[in-house]
Amino acid sequence: MEPAKTFPSPTSRRQSTVLEPVLLLLLLEKDGSHGYDLANRSRRLSLSGPEVEPSSVYRCLRWFEKEGLVRSEWDNEGPGASRRRYFLTDLGVKSLRLWADALKRQRTVLDEYLGRYRMAIPQAMADRGKQQV
Repeated sequence: MEPAKTFPSPTSRRQSTVLEPVLLLLLLEKDGSHGYDLANRSRRLSLSGPEVEPSSVYRCLRWFEKEGLVRSEWDNEGPGASRRRYFLTDLGVKSLRLWADALKRQRTVLDEYLGRYRMAIPQAMADRGKQQV
């Protein structure tokens, strides 16, 4: 029996990490998407801003496929050149769950940070005003 495939923790790698949870979610929503479609749709959810390079999307998809998070097949339908369609695997769904958990933890930390900022800024600005007078 082959050992279960493991995959790195979402926070243990830097390559395309801001795209990974976005692409996994987009594939969960619409399995069988083309890379170009994923690149366009990822702009609305990108954690790094609206400038998503298609080359980064394809690099991430190739890594996903190598790690078993997605599988692809050639789509020869329609006009033009053949394109790959990407499908989320069970391992990809598990990775997406890990990402969701990691993002929930980050949201908790960010909420704490922003709450402390909101509490501290009025006093800090008042203190600065007193120093400048």
